[in-house]
Amino acid sequence: MFSSAIIDFWISTLLVSFIPGPAMLYVAGQTLANGPSAGWQAALGMHLGRYVHIIWAVTSISLVLAMMPEVYVIIRLTGALYLLWLGFSVIMHVESAHSTGLGALDSTARRSLMQSAWVEILNPQTAVYFVTQLPRFVDPHGSNPSLKLVLLGLLVNVTGTLGDLASMACARFLRIGLSENNGMIRKMQLGGGSLIVGLGMHVLLPDS
Repeated sequence: MFSSAIIDFWISTLLVSFIPGPAMLYVAGQTLANGPSAGWQAALGMHLGRYVHIIWAVTSISLVLAMMPEVYVIIRLTGALYLLWLGFSVIMHVESAHSTGLGALDSTARRSLMQSAWVEILNPQTAVYFVTQLPRFVDPHGSNPSLKLVLLGLLVNVTGTLGDLASMACARFLRIGLSENNGMIRKMQLGGGSLIVGLGMHVLLPDS
């Protein structure tokens, strides 16, 4: 199981996970907009969402997405519209979050968990990544191929979560450094919401 091919797979996964992409930018946007607690919940939500893709990959459901472009497009558009809704919700509620105090921010942080899980579940690029990359390192005629797919999927998920947490930490330090400036906090919240909207627009692009 721990052959050189598997080590190469983990290294490539590590590199991909730490290149800023939609998941990392989404977690950073949630952290900037709603605070570190929301960032933690967003990273956890992304982690939980990827388990769904592991199940899909093992049961070959993701293969249907890769072979049927219309299904891919439907899921991509659904995910994009969900991101746009989340982003605009953050922007529209910036002032209300400040006026209602920390309780509203804590509630936003809790909602971030389920929202982030759905963002990742509705990400067809993740599904296609799992179904195209994992089988390359598993012999279908070998022993326990399904178990090996699961283990590789778990490795990808944990590595991706490390990248998400790194993104959250960077955004957290930025937010803490400017925490005494209420005007700047509002700008960061607007920036975080705009970042999420931008991700939604990116997913809508034909070549995204």
